[in-house]
Amino acid sequence: MRRLSAAAPNAKPLSATAEQILDLAETLIQTRSYSAFSYQDIADALAIRKASIHYHFATKADLGVAVVDRYAERFGSALAALDRDQSKSSAQLLDFYCEPYLQYAHARVTQVLRKATARGYGEQSKVLVLEEPAEQTLALLLTRIGDVVPEVGRTLQPHRLCNYLYELSGALAIFYEQCPVLQSSGAVRDSRLALCSATKRVLASGLTMLGIEPLERM
Repeated sequence: MRRLSAAAPNAKPLSATAEQILDLAETLIQTRSYSAFSYQDIADALAIRKASIHYHFATKADLGVAVVDRYAERFGSALAALDRDQSKSSAQLLDFYCEPYLQYAHARVTQVLRKATARGYGEQSKVLVLEEPAEQTLALLLTRIGDVVPEVGRTLQPHRLCNYLYELSGALAIFYEQCPVLQSSGAVRDSRLALCSATKRVLASGLTMLGIEPLERM
């Protein structure tokens, strides 16, 4: 299970060009969406050759993963710093890091459920098949919401809920990678759709508690 942490100390530092590519890609993803820009757009904006982009990130998928990983590292480091220094503003941290990351997780699971409805699969509410580790991890995390919310109320530390939602979003991303939802069939597909529905509900409730709108699309 992924935990919040800073970048690995032995991680190879990125070159200045790679950092520039990632900075621009992150901005384009946030302002246009992942599918609405190309390597040519980046090359034109940075005045570099497309070959240079491919040298650092062989495919657009590689670039997307790098953008998400870098953002997650910043997010995790910031939350870890808040745990160490309670004098920092929880609201400030939540506004800067949580909102786009967690809203994206909610929008993505909403999209999966929207596609399922369009294919006539119907709403599922019973999780009956948990054979894959990623399914089990996600299901166990969902059960923790009942402990997290009272703890936040007791300690008056909203970042604890943010931390939980971040971990849940990470588990959901791994679940997508390892457990195809719409491509599966029968009881497995129905159970995975039920997991998606439950995750959407928890994310929506958690975001609302934090004063963040749970977006349906991004």
